[in-house]
Amino acid sequence: MEEKDYAPLAKKYKLPDFAEMNRVFRIAEIEVKDGPSASVRHKMIETIEPSIDFVEHLLQPDPNLMSDMYECKYIDAEDKSHLFSLYKRLMKTIRTHLELDIRQDEKEDAHFIATFFKEWEEMKDTLLPFVVKIKTCWTEPTETREKLEYLG
Repeated sequence: MEEKDYAPLAKKYKLPDFAEMNRVFRIAEIEVKDGPSASVRHKMIETIEPSIDFVEHLLQPDPNLMSDMYECKYIDAEDKSHLFSLYKRLMKTIRTHLELDIRQDEKEDAHFIATFFKEWEEMKDTLLPFVVKIKTCWTEPTETREKLEYLG
């Protein structure tokens, strides 16, 4: 998507400017297929999906994945509470996206874009400390061979 494709939508609905949207959601990568508003909404969702997967795996680790079993040891009950609150917000966003796919209304898409742009900034602030915490756990020495065999 080029700025000229986004500008009329942004002006009509008072959306964040192209540069900001591109910085956060890489909307310049969009190939407009469903109209600009739906295409931007889809790109926003595509951008947050790895974050949803990350949170989901911390809350409900897959016992068949060594990474999940290792990382979940570093999340305590308080962390899980904060992560679940974030997860609920993310899932509400995903379900709103599905609803808007069904409705196919430019005005509602624009409202989603404007609202979620602000919400995502807050969500990132909640998510980042957990990403850093989990990244850091991978630098800690492994305890014993027996524990690795159990996980594997």
